[in-house]
Amino acid sequence: MTKKINLARALVALSFGLSATAFAGALETNLSGWFLKGERSEIAVTGLGNSGFNFRLSSGNITPGEGCMNGPEDCLTLWGWATRTENADEFLYANQNGQCVFYIRNEPKAVVIHGLKGTCGTTEQNRNALKSVDGVYTPRQ
Repeated sequence: MTKKINLARALVALSFGLSATAFAGALETNLSGWFLKGERSEIAVTGLGNSGFNFRLSSGNITPGEGCMNGPEDCLTLWGWATRTENADEFLYANQNGQCVFYIRNEPKAVVIHGLKGTCGTTEQNRNALKSVDGVYTPRQ
């Protein structure tokens, strides 16, 4: 009886492991931490799971590592959830009403944000800050 229970546990663990691998992208070990694009934009990636991840994207007059936290007024921070697409290394962000959409692609040595569409931000200053988020973000060192 004990052997049957242990075998059942092993099969359950194996099935969970295989299902997680089936949904995982090839580069997921790279997809955590802070990534910078120059001195004006950064993304912090947290909470990675099979279906996506949480992120904080800051653009404008940022304080590296802190984004817009207690920083200058000409800065915008966007907190969100990026959902995995059919391509395992690409994720989609869309706000609740679908007016702000962009993709986040995981690459071997960088995170790429591309395809910004729609109206993101509530003021002209916010919209201008978000226009600069497209591009390649490299890990902070």
